Amino acid sequence: MLNEKTWKAMAHQGHKEVTEKRDALQRAAHFAPAEGNEKAAYYIYQISNTVLFLYLFCLTVKLKLSWQLCFGIVFYFAGLCLCAVSVVNFAFPDDTGLNTNGVYRLSRNPMYVAYFIYFEEYWKTETEAFI
Repeated sequence: MLNEKTWKAMAHQGHKEVTEKRDALQRAAHFAPAEGNEKAAYYIYQISNTVLFLYLFCLTVKLKLSWQLCFGIVFYFAGLCLCAVSVVNFAFPDDTGLNTNGVYRLSRNPMYVAYFIYFEEYWKTETEAFI
């Protein structure tokens, strides 16, 4: 039987592990410090992405509705959903740090599987629908 002192020590150890994981998450949420030319490259990257994103709203798209387009859209969104689920499952590893829950039971790299489905169907859908 465990006494109260042992319970408190175990609770403190558990709190320490949770705090360490939370600190690691906060550290991972920040970019590495940029120095010199890296800052210029970072700003060029951000500005070019913003311009490309805004340019999309200026385009006119003509769709040719077909069964390939519908099939591609289904797989496109399936890839997006699989990617979202794998990211959420990735955020909650077990005590050893290994992910064995959710889609990680089926694949060690479900995000790559999702990217493959997403980009493969995106490419097929784009070439079939926008001709």
